[in-house]
Amino acid sequence: MSMFLVENIELIHLNQDVKTHKGLGIHVINMANFCNKKSLDYTLYLQAYHNFLKFIEACMLPGSLLPRAWDAHFLGMSQDPHFTAEWRIFLYMDIKMCQQLVNNPLALEMGSPLY
Repeated sequence: MSMFLVENIELIHLNQDVKTHKGLGIHVINMANFCNKKSLDYTLYLQAYHNFLKFIEACMLPGSLLPRAWDAHFLGMSQDPHFTAEWRIFLYMDIKMCQQLVNNPLALEMGSPLY
Protein backbone atom coordinates (compact mmCIF):
# COMPACT_ATOMS: atom_id res chain seq x y z
CA MET A 1 0.00 0.00 0.00
CA SER A 2 2.84 2.41 0.77
CA MET A 3 3.86 2.45 -2.89
CA PHE A 4 0.67 4.48 -3.49
CA LEU A 5 1.83 7.40 -1.36
CA VAL A 6 2.23 10.51 -3.53
CA GLU A 7 6.00 10.69 -2.95
CA ASN A 8 6.45 7.04 -3.97
CA ILE A 9 4.23 7.35 -7.04
CA GLU A 10 6.50 10.21 -8.15
CA LEU A 11 9.61 8.05 -7.62
CA ILE A 12 8.07 5.27 -9.70
CA HIS A 13 6.92 7.67 -12.41
CA LEU A 14 10.35 9.31 -12.65
CA ASN A 15 12.15 5.95 -12.22
CA GLN A 16 14.32 7.33 -9.43
CA ASP A 17 16.07 4.71 -7.33
CA VAL A 18 13.21 2.20 -7.61
CA LYS A 19 14.55 -1.34 -7.58
CA THR A 20 12.79 -3.88 -9.81
CA HIS A 21 13.25 -7.46 -10.86
CA LYS A 22 12.15 -9.36 -13.96
CA GLY A 23 9.03 -11.44 -13.62
CA LEU A 24 7.22 -13.08 -16.52
CA GLY A 25 8.96 -10.77 -18.98
CA ILE A 26 8.07 -7.52 -17.19
CA HIS A 27 9.73 -5.40 -14.54
CA VAL A 28 8.17 -5.95 -11.12
CA ILE A 29 8.61 -3.28 -8.47
CA ASN A 30 10.49 -4.55 -5.43
CA MET A 31 8.38 -3.70 -2.39
CA ALA A 32 11.54 -3.29 -0.29
CA ASN A 33 11.70 0.19 -1.86
CA PHE A 34 8.86 1.31 0.37
CA CYS A 35 8.07 1.33 4.07
CA ASN A 36 5.97 -1.43 5.56
CA LYS A 37 2.32 -0.39 5.51
CA LYS A 38 2.05 -1.32 9.19
CA SER A 39 4.14 1.78 9.89
CA LEU A 40 1.75 4.17 8.11
CA ASP A 41 -0.26 6.51 10.25
CA TYR A 42 -3.95 7.04 9.52
CA THR A 43 -3.45 10.08 7.27
CA LEU A 44 -0.80 8.42 5.11
CA TYR A 45 -2.78 5.19 4.88
CA LEU A 46 -5.85 7.15 3.79
CA GLN A 47 -3.83 8.89 1.06
CA ALA A 48 -2.37 5.59 -0.17
CA TYR A 49 -5.73 3.80 -0.05
CA HIS A 50 -7.47 6.42 -2.17
CA ASN A 51 -4.61 6.45 -4.70
CA PHE A 52 -4.78 2.64 -4.81
CA LEU A 53 -8.50 2.82 -5.59
CA LYS A 54 -7.83 5.26 -8.44
CA PHE A 55 -5.14 2.95 -9.78
CA ILE A 56 -7.22 -0.22 -9.77
CA GLU A 57 -10.18 1.63 -11.25
CA ALA A 58 -7.96 2.73 -14.15
CA CYS A 59 -6.70 -0.86 -14.62
CA MET A 60 -10.06 -2.63 -14.50
CA LEU A 61 -12.70 -3.01 -17.17
CA PRO A 62 -15.12 -0.07 -17.40
CA GLY A 63 -18.07 -0.55 -15.09
CA SER A 64 -16.24 -2.90 -12.71
CA LEU A 65 -17.89 -2.84 -9.30
CA LEU A 66 -14.82 -3.87 -7.30
CA PRO A 67 -13.22 -0.39 -6.86
CA ARG A 68 -16.59 1.09 -5.86
CA ALA A 69 -17.24 -1.78 -3.45
CA TRP A 70 -13.87 -1.26 -1.74
CA ASP A 71 -14.49 2.49 -1.59
CA ALA A 72 -17.95 1.94 -0.08
CA HIS A 73 -16.49 -0.54 2.42
CA PHE A 74 -13.84 1.96 3.55
CA LEU A 75 -16.40 4.77 3.73
CA GLY A 76 -18.70 2.61 5.86
CA MET A 77 -15.85 1.64 8.17
CA SER A 78 -14.60 5.21 8.50
CA GLN A 79 -18.01 6.46 9.60
CA ASP A 80 -17.81 4.38 12.77
CA PRO A 81 -17.08 6.83 15.64
CA HIS A 82 -14.25 4.58 16.90
CA PHE A 83 -12.64 4.12 13.50
CA THR A 84 -9.91 6.77 13.61
CA ALA A 85 -8.86 5.79 17.12
CA GLU A 86 -8.83 2.08 16.27
CA TRP A 87 -8.14 2.20 12.53
CA ARG A 88 -5.25 -0.28 12.87
CA ILE A 89 -7.88 -3.02 13.17
CA PHE A 90 -8.94 -2.14 9.63
CA LEU A 91 -5.29 -1.98 8.59
CA TYR A 92 -4.54 -5.49 9.87
CA MET A 93 -7.69 -6.85 8.23
CA ASP A 94 -6.54 -5.24 4.97
CA ILE A 95 -3.09 -6.82 5.34
CA LYS A 96 -4.65 -10.24 5.98
CA MET A 97 -6.93 -9.92 2.94
CA CYS A 98 -4.01 -8.89 0.71
CA GLN A 99 -1.91 -11.83 1.92
CA GLN A 100 -4.72 -14.25 1.16
CA LEU A 101 -5.32 -12.74 -2.28
CA VAL A 102 -1.62 -13.05 -3.14
CA ASN A 103 -1.33 -16.60 -1.81
CA ASN A 104 -4.65 -17.77 -3.29
CA PRO A 105 -5.65 -15.27 -5.98
CA LEU A 106 -8.91 -17.01 -6.90
CA ALA A 107 -9.91 -18.21 -3.43
CA LEU A 108 -11.64 -15.05 -2.17
CA GLU A 109 -15.13 -15.99 -1.06
CA MET A 110 -17.35 -12.93 -0.96
CA GLY A 111 -19.65 -13.03 2.04
CA SER A 112 -17.31 -15.31 3.96
CA PRO A 113 -17.49 -14.73 7.75
CA LEU A 114 -13.74 -13.98 7.64
CA TYR A 115 -14.40 -10.82 5.63
